[in-house]
Amino acid sequence: MKKLFSILLALFLLAALSACAPKIPNGYDQATLTSTAQSVIQLVNTGDYETVISMLREDMQSEVTIEDLSLAYDEPIAQAGAFVEFKEPGFSVTNDQTTGETYCVVELKCKYENKSYDFNVTFNRAMNVVGLFMK
Repeated sequence: MKKLFSILLALFLLAALSACAPKIPNGYDQATLTSTAQSVIQLVNTGDYETVISMLREDMQSEVTIEDLSLAYDEPIAQAGAFVEFKEPGFSVTNDQTTGETYCVVELKCKYENKSYDFNVTFNRAMNVVGLFMK
């Protein structure tokens, strides 16, 4: 009876730990995802939108302008104050309904002097940015 209980407990703990593991699809590296997402956000923080655009998937580079990014991010970032730190990242998976391509979303909470923002930076397998959202 004790042996059965020990086995069941071990299986339960294993299942609980695997449920807490980051959801990163095969072919993606957690450290690379995290550092690249942080780099993208730092570029947004400094207003280096030309470099952000260069990190987009090639077909998106001609669709997004420096002005688009400036309108979306300049005012909120300025109101937030100086960047303080990144919190632990989260990860999720999404699929493009048109192409079936699998993307990995890096969810980063960013603390600034006056406010915090949640950024979602979405990558394709080639590590091009295919989505960048701040809320």
